[in-house]
Amino acid sequence: MSVISDKILSEFSDKEFRDGYVESRVRNLIAYQIRALRDQRNLSQKQLAEKLPHGTQSAVSRAEDPEYGRLSVTSLLELASAFDVGVTIKFCNHEDFLSQTANISPSNLCALSYDHARVAAKVTAHQKDNPSLVFPMVYAGDKIHHVRSLSIGYLSSNNETTPTVRVSA
Repeated sequence: MSVISDKILSEFSDKEFRDGYVESRVRNLIAYQIRALRDQRNLSQKQLAEKLPHGTQSAVSRAEDPEYGRLSVTSLLELASAFDVGVTIKFCNHEDFLSQTANISPSNLCALSYDHARVAAKVTAHQKDNPSLVFPMVYAGDKIHHVRSLSIGYLSSNNETTPTVRVSA
């Protein structure tokens, strides 16, 4: 565990501190992850709201505000569906909590959609099966292609967000 986490963990003997820390961290993580996932998919708040059953731009704005902190499990499930990802809600001991919530950078909070994860898994599996290949590979359609660079992202147009794989041959 890092020095910062050890310092915080030492303050956990105070129940009021523990409760406040957990509440603050959970609120921040949820709000920051919603924003990171929306940004990863190049969606505006309005575009994300259109993917939610009863969504409005102001509701998305509130969800991205750590001070709001009133999201229900139903809301989290609706957001997970809109992002095409799973959601985990789990009780754990404080040391595990500190470890699992240490990195709140946007890159750590992003998650691939189901389709993107499948593409990434196919590329990774092909590279494992062919370790002598020098260049990265990408699965497109029914073929594996050699590429110089690969990035997995999202393309937004006409209020639709499409998983995309950008390759340079």
